[in-house]
Amino acid sequence: FFPTPMLQQAHPMQAAQTLVYLVYGSDPQYQQELSYSVLSACRAAHGNMDDINILLFCDEANQRPDLPVTSYVMSDTERHGWTFGNTYNHALKIFALRKALELSGGKVCFVDTDTAFLQDPQLLFDRISDRTAVVHHNEGLLSQRARWSVLLQNGWGTLIDMAPAAGLADVVHAEAPMYNSGLIGVMADKAGLLEQAAQLAHDLYQLEPVFNIEQFAVGATLGQTHDVETGQDLVDHYCGYRRFVFHRQIPDALATLNGDLSPQAATRLPVISDLAKPLHAKLRAHLNARLHGRGATYRYAYLCYLCSCAAKSVIHRQIWADIALDMIGRTQDRALARRVFRRFTPEALPASGLDAAQQKAWNSFWQATDSPS
Repeated sequence: FFPTPMLQQAHPMQAAQTLVYLVYGSDPQYQQELSYSVLSACRAAHGNMDDINILLFCDEANQRPDLPVTSYVMSDTERHGWTFGNTYNHALKIFALRKALELSGGKVCFVDTDTAFLQDPQLLFDRISDRTAVVHHNEGLLSQRARWSVLLQNGWGTLIDMAPAAGLADVVHAEAPMYNSGLIGVMADKAGLLEQAAQLAHDLYQLEPVFNIEQFAVGATLGQTHDVETGQDLVDHYCGYRRFVFHRQIPDALATLNGDLSPQAATRLPVISDLAKPLHAKLRAHLNARLHGRGATYRYAYLCYLCSCAAKSVIHRQIWADIALDMIGRTQDRALARRVFRRFTPEALPASGLDAAQQKAWNSFWQATDSPS
């Protein structure tokens, strides 16, 4: 993937510490996430970002002159090569970080957009050294990932014959750790490791196109030469159902700044937190799931439904309804849901307090439930 050296003329950033983001495509939600994450970093730094540069990798349409970031616009040629010929978008993260290491001096940390800084980003950089890399958190063993079973059982003879990834083949095994790549922090002189990670990701993806090969390849490569520390106490990575909590509240949080997205104004950015679950709702959901012999996913869906019904504010009602729909859609309990989610049935939705898009989503869910399989 590097037939000619990527390192051309170096253009070091002024700051010796760089946060790196990546945004591409047409989904406006990524821009909302980016705004909140960048400004949360500024808020946690008390508005003082003099020693930290923020580099945004993006396509032409996703540049953000309104944010305190420097944009690197990826060319079509780069996008094609960095996604293995437009086949694996997640690989962009590896190549963007690799390019950022070329452009920056000192310490560099890639940050996913669906994040919020809890503490000063300087504390994150303090953990990065010649011997220590930073990731977001340890997700557990590779053997605990169902989609990885094919890669664990087959294809290793092929992988071992591949170069240059052959030197890393021994790290891909059932007991290998899977690190979450919501953060990837390294020193700027470690570009060679990212090249190895890109090659490993490519080779594994040819064997089995598992979506999170990128994060494994980065963690496995860094783990060969570095101690790997986590940064989940410094940065919140709100993946899974928690994305609904943030996505519903980010627009209002940004609106409080009245269009001023400077580091100094970011000190006024509201903190978005998880919503409390009333004890009576927890107990009722537990009893309901036991009564109907249902598992944890149904129980949590029903709990979210109850929380939505009990919510004092419209926004909280909508958040819980989003999560309830997402969770119940993962189960085979749709017929039961129609009996117990009474306030969200088609007849009750107009009085539910949910917005038009949510009512449409719930109606689509019920229509799918009623349709013959």
